[in-house]
Amino acid sequence: MKKLIITYFQRQAFQLCCLSIFMVLITTLEIKANDGFVDVIHGGVTLKNGNNATVQMDSEYVEIRLDKKYYTVTATFWLRNSGNARTIQIGFPHTFQNHRLESLDSSIFENSSNRMPEDSMFILNFNTFINDSLVAYKPFREYRTNMELRNSDNDEVITLKSPKHASRWWQRNGKGLSEQQRSSFYVNFKEDWLYWFVKKVNFQEDQTIKTAVEFKSKYIDPFYIGIDQGTYIFGSGKSWKGNILKSVFKISKAEEDSSTLRIELPNKYDTNKVVQRTKLPNGELLEFHNYKPDESDKIQFYIDATNKLE
Repeated sequence: MKKLIITYFQRQAFQLCCLSIFMVLITTLEIKANDGFVDVIHGGVTLKNGNNATVQMDSEYVEIRLDKKYYTVTATFWLRNSGNARTIQIGFPHTFQNHRLESLDSSIFENSSNRMPEDSMFILNFNTFINDSLVAYKPFREYRTNMELRNSDNDEVITLKSPKHASRWWQRNGKGLSEQQRSSFYVNFKEDWLYWFVKKVNFQEDQTIKTAVEFKSKYIDPFYIGIDQGTYIFGSGKSWKGNILKSVFKISKAEEDSSTLRIELPNKYDTNKVVQRTKLPNGELLEFHNYKPDESDKIQFYIDATNKLE
C-alpha cells in the first residue's frame, strides 16, 4: 500500500512538473506563403487544388533579407493563362498561431476570444503589385480554435472545436468538477487566426502576368532560447495548374552579421533532384525545377540571436 501511495504522488508530481514547463513554453508561429489561386465564398477564403485551373506559375523569385529585428521579403511570380480571358482571385495568407498547454481552469473558457492582440501582428508594410503597379487588396480573417482535454487518470480525450462548444462543455461538465478532478486534466489549447490578402487579376487569352508581394516580418523565438526563426511556406503554389516550372529563393544576412544561419527544408527534399542548394557568402540560394509542392511545404530559417548584428 505504501508503495502504491508513493507511486501515485510521484506520478502526480511528474505531471505537474511537465505541465508547468509546457505552460511557460507558449508557442506563437507565423506563416507567410506564396500567392495562391483562391475562391471567396460567403466571406471565407479557400485555396484551390489546381485541378481545374488554366493558370500556371511559370516561375517565381523570392528574396528574403535578414536584418537585426526584421526580415524583408520580396516575392515575384510569373503566371501564364493558357485558356480564355478570365478574372481570378489571388490570395496571400498570413497566419498567427497560439498553441499551448494549460491546466483546466475557468479562465480558458471565459476569456477565449477571436481578437488578435495588436503586438502579435507579425506582418508589416504589406504591398502587392500587378505588372509592377501597386494595387489594392481586400483583407479577410478566419478564426479557428481547438481544445483537447486529456485526463491523465483514464486517458480520456475530449475535443472541443469552437469557443461555443467549449463554453457549453464547461457549463455542463467542467464547472462541477472538484479541484482534485480538475488536476487530472490538462488542456492542449490551439488558436489560429488566418488572414488572406486577396486581389483580383484580369487575364487575357494566353497572357502572362507578373504579380508581386513585399512585406517585413518580425522574427519569433517560440521557446525563448535565443534562437530567432522565420518561416516561408511555398506550398500554396500547388493551387496553380500543373507543376511550378522554376522557383528561386535567396536567403541572406547582412554582410557584417556574424551570427549562425541554418536553413531547413522538408525531409523529402533532402534527396530530391528537383532542388539545388548553393551556399552564398552570407546565406543560401535554393532552386526548384518542375515540381508540385504539398500545401504545407516550407522553408524555415534559424539565427543565433545571441550573436546577431547590433
